[in-house]
Amino acid sequence: MFGSSNLDELGSNPPQGHALAEMLRMEFMALDYRTDDRITERKWGWTFNVQYYRQVYMVGTFAYSDFKPITDASTPNSGPISYLIQFDKNRTLLEKIFGRNKFADDEPIIDLTIAVLKFKIPDLSKISKVV
Repeated sequence: MFGSSNLDELGSNPPQGHALAEMLRMEFMALDYRTDDRITERKWGWTFNVQYYRQVYMVGTFAYSDFKPITDASTPNSGPISYLIQFDKNRTLLEKIFGRNKFADDEPIIDLTIAVLKFKIPDLSKISKVV
């Protein structure tokens, strides 16, 4: 859905998650928000940082499909791919100790990301916001 990446350059995570992260990173850059120069692979997916005004957020993406059991092993079925986008708010040690500047349900980075997705994918069927 988000284009293809060279599989040889990517790690063990699904490449669709990398493509989603790269699309979001490029769109944030086009909107003049400062981002990392590249996507970083984690054990669970792909991440990059974006500075949204004075706050820095980690944006994480992961792509997956439902699994259909076949005997002892599970293999991906040919069903649709689902995407997960996760946010984390960078906070200072003092903010963490005193419980300040916590990630809130109404963080503006969430609405910005949803707006970018709806703009880039007009036929987007479902976005679920889980906080």
